[in-house]
Amino acid sequence: MLEYHDIVRQRIPENLLIARRDETLTLGFWAWASEPTQIIAPRFIFYGEKQRVVSPAINVDLITSPTFYTFEIEVPSDSGRGMIEIAPKALDNVSPKIYLDGLLLVDGVHSQNMPQISDENAVIGFWDGKAFSNLLRNGSAEKTWLRPAVFLWEVLPS
Repeated sequence: MLEYHDIVRQRIPENLLIARRDETLTLGFWAWASEPTQIIAPRFIFYGEKQRVVSPAINVDLITSPTFYTFEIEVPSDSGRGMIEIAPKALDNVSPKIYLDGLLLVDGVHSQNMPQISDENAVIGFWDGKAFSNLLRNGSAEKTWLRPAVFLWEVLPS
């Protein structure tokens, strides 16, 4: 569950993005809210050799039951490191509880059909009959891990 001002970010390793330059990835996730509302979908920030590219803001209408959403993301041709940013602030001046679960980021273009998850951590599965590996870690945020302070990201190698 995310509250009104929560922001969650996950770094995507440079080697994964360099190998996927100019390719399409599909983001899939389940989302719902304590009352119907509209939010901004998770966004991607790519850091290239000369510029920072932020994926377009896409509005998502949430209802009170879990619904599966998908979006395509183009990896820029000069992408190095990057991150996914989840900041689902409600856009309609209400403050409902917002739930996101089972985030998947996979290679290629996939349909709105729900994928079949093959393990409890949503690391592997099948989507549209094709095997996938999830490029995100802990897509349901059910495992805890140490979170280094922001300044450490600046000094840690990619």
